[in-house]
Formats: sequence, C-alpha cells, structure tokens
Amino acid sequence: MKMFFTKKEYEIMNVLWDQERPLSSADIIERTEDLPQSTVQAVLRKLLKEKMIEVKNVTIHTKVATREFTPTLTREEYIESLLGKGNCFRFAAQFIKKNEDKEELDHLEELIQKKKERNDG
Repeated sequence: MKMFFTKKEYEIMNVLWDQERPLSSADIIERTEDLPQSTVQAVLRKLLKEKMIEVKNVTIHTKVATREFTPTLTREEYIESLLGKGNCFRFAAQFIKKNEDKEELDHLEELIQKKKERNDG
C-alpha cells in the first residue's frame, strides 16, 4: 500500500479526513481552493485505484449517479507510516522545541499525562 501522497493527493485526503461523512467530488471541489474539477476527479480515480479511498455511497443528484468517497486510512495512520516507529520520538521532541502555541503544548502534555496514568493503572 502506497504511503506517500503528492501535494494534490494530500490536499484531497485532508478534505476527506476533516469530514465526518462521505464526500462527492463536488463536495471536495467546494472545499479546495485551487483544484479544478478535472484534477479532483483524476486524483480521486488514482486514490481509488491505489485503495487509499473507497466508494461509500452512490446517490442520485439531478438524474446523475454520484459516488461519495471516504478514506481507507486515518490521518494518524498516514503520519505514523511516514515517521516510522523510530522517528516518532525525534519528531515529538522537535515539535515541542519549535512550537510556541501554549494551547497545543498543554494538549500534548495532557495526552502524555493520560498515557502515563493508563500505563501505571
């Protein structure tokens, strides 16, 4: 299974990941800034062929069958595949060093604390 996306593939995958429901190509076009319809449809065909997305529903809109897509992997699974098991620590350390957003750092600290409590419990 391919685990590296082009810029356009990643943009479309992010749109799909950000939604809690299947999206049609028209839905995706509405949510992307600079991608023309032909590009979105070509990228969807490629992602479908590579099994990165799947057709979840087929609906009828104005007498035309419309496919709705969902991702087959989560954003977290994708990021983990890019980082690999050994690189997660280095990535987290670099993120903490470079990040100045107190809210994000507080959230990260909360996640670490919860993980420690589960491991101790």
